[in-house]
Amino acid sequence: MSLHRTGADSHGNVRSSLEDIPREKLCATIEEHLSDARFGVGDLCRLFKRSRVEVTHLSQRLTGTSPGRLIRQMRLDHATFLLRHSTRPVKSLALECGFKTYNSFWRTFRKEYGLTPSEYRIYKAHAHGKWIMPPDPNASITLIRLIRDDALLNGFFGFVLSDLTDRDFTLSDLSNQLSISPSQLCRSLRQKLQVSPMRLIQDIRLLHGVELLDKSELSITEIAYSSGFCDQAHFCRSLKKVFGCTPSDYRKASFNTDFISWLSQSLEIQTEMHMRI
Repeated sequence: MSLHRTGADSHGNVRSSLEDIPREKLCATIEEHLSDARFGVGDLCRLFKRSRVEVTHLSQRLTGTSPGRLIRQMRLDHATFLLRHSTRPVKSLALECGFKTYNSFWRTFRKEYGLTPSEYRIYKAHAHGKWIMPPDPNASITLIRLIRDDALLNGFFGFVLSDLTDRDFTLSDLSNQLSISPSQLCRSLRQKLQVSPMRLIQDIRLLHGVELLDKSELSITEIAYSSGFCDQAHFCRSLKKVFGCTPSDYRKASFNTDFISWLSQSLEIQTEMHMRI
């Protein structure tokens, strides 16, 4: 039987097709359990009521990597965010990101970024032309120049910004568009911007969402879907993590955020923003 066909589990319950599970849903499910060091591929299989083979196929199709590697990438992405925005000891951050021990976190982090967590924290404090959330206005011009001068980055941002509502496109789709393998894309973005493709896509969509909060009268649910999030809850969690407030509070504060419009105009990319505002 095809992995993508709708079927029934051992209890006779109808299971949705793997094609019905979007990338954002997969990532949101993992994100909810990042701090649990015991959470792994087996737990993901149970949550989606799928076999390990099916979940591996799903992860490879949507993100270009195995589910175990995806979980590790998302934990490292969360760690880099905390290192930039928190002054708490590195050891406590390791546990919050779901690593069983500080040593395993230290080794994994250094292998991935070529820096220890402490070195990364110092480096990021002085980094320009790298991807930082929330965006640093002082570093934005350098970032634009970097994207313009790099064909891969230009193509990446062009593809993602041209359709921010599509929750179904996969990393393989993006890689094919850029004529590069998913693994090469991951390595290149980490080298150039110190961020994974999946994290960068979510950050771009979150910034699109907060701009809609500022400049439109759409409901929070409508904004979540218009920004490519799988549901309102995922959008709310992501916004609170980065900006420290709920969407409603963000809207009341009127931060006047227009980073995505500015970025699109600077790169001369046409988005759907103007049709929605």
